[in-house]
Amino acid sequence: MEQHPRGVDRISSIPSVLLHRILCLLPIREAARTSILSRQWRYIWTFIPTLNFVNDSKSKKKRKKNPLYNCNWGQIIDKVLLLHNGPIFGFHLQNTLEINIDDIDQWVVFITKRGLQQLTIHCSCSGAPYKLHSSLFLCSSLVCLKLVLCEFQIPIGFVGFCSLKYMSLKHVYVSDEALESVVSKSPFLKQLVLEKCRGLSFINVNAPELLSFHIVGEFHDIKMNHSPNLKHLRICWDYGVPQNCMLNRVLKGKTKLQSLCLAGAYIEDLLDRMAERFLTTYDYLKVLNLSVESLCIDTIKEISFLLRSSPYLEALQLKISNDPVMECEESRILEIDVDMEAKYEIRGFLWKTLECDSITCLGCLRRVEIQSPFTYMEDMEIVAFLLQHAEVLNVLHIKISECENKDRQLRIVKRLASFPRASPHAKLFFK
Repeated sequence: MEQHPRGVDRISSIPSVLLHRILCLLPIREAARTSILSRQWRYIWTFIPTLNFVNDSKSKKKRKKNPLYNCNWGQIIDKVLLLHNGPIFGFHLQNTLEINIDDIDQWVVFITKRGLQQLTIHCSCSGAPYKLHSSLFLCSSLVCLKLVLCEFQIPIGFVGFCSLKYMSLKHVYVSDEALESVVSKSPFLKQLVLEKCRGLSFINVNAPELLSFHIVGEFHDIKMNHSPNLKHLRICWDYGVPQNCMLNRVLKGKTKLQSLCLAGAYIEDLLDRMAERFLTTYDYLKVLNLSVESLCIDTIKEISFLLRSSPYLEALQLKISNDPVMECEESRILEIDVDMEAKYEIRGFLWKTLECDSITCLGCLRRVEIQSPFTYMEDMEIVAFLLQHAEVLNVLHIKISECENKDRQLRIVKRLASFPRASPHAKLFFK
């Protein structure tokens, strides 16, 4: 074992590049405090290429223990930027409650001239949204942009982000035109996240290199006619169904999809009988995540179509809400009476819809997660169907939701566990 003489500073012998990388992981306040370790450490923090400004000064305990936490947060950032040497590749600002908007403008102008590659601005909920300074749209080195509670407006003469690969907008005000402009003028954009944004109605995503698209919120329509390389897609709509949106158009041509998540009310309305419009096979789709209100006939048909179109599916996640307010007249709903159902052979309309293609559509399925209150017979049928036809199934996780009756839970668990299994390795886990 190698012996080190007493008094040797092993940490200071670490290469500067590695030290800078380590300090980049710390909030700037903690990184700056390393200057007291020794004379050698005094200015190391001024060379770190990534600055993490996390305003934790609201903690009363920290204010009492350390007077540094009583300082004006904006003044701290000003001083850090003044003392900083070298490029600034990353700038991450969180909690802007105590910061003047004009100060943020000055910082953005400053860092965009220092080789900025990653920018995060997370404004406070109680403060005014920050309107992005026009200088940001001239930053050709920007690779990653994350905005929360900001205002996104494209200046006249915007030519695009030639290096942008990742963009996340959460609770951001952005118009359809602004989003379309920045996406279409970012030729290397690979990941796009939109969550609860205001101002979006008709979303047009024109990004040939896009690999991942995640959208949560309220909108009317989505067009993705020029994203043939898309691998991961998540669409979650709020406040009912967008009447103009047809998922058959969104999914058409996306044959490289590896994971697909669809959530929101009335999935059958959004799919709009996509099985009758065209036939597309998703040979690369491995993960399918669906959240539906109930298993009415239309919903079952669309699930059937997606399963048949995904012959190599390995993981299925299905969440069934069964909202008591919702009613589907076409569905032959049966309230569960476990004693009577035990004598009844589970072979309803769901089986007739799916069974003919069960071998091809479930041939690779290994993992299933189902969350349901198991209020209706159809919820039981889907479990029975998957167990009987998924020949390589390893794990089936079942979560019985919204059920406080322990006796009813036990009876449901016993019935589900009694279904025959095609896979000798299939294990059921209940929660």
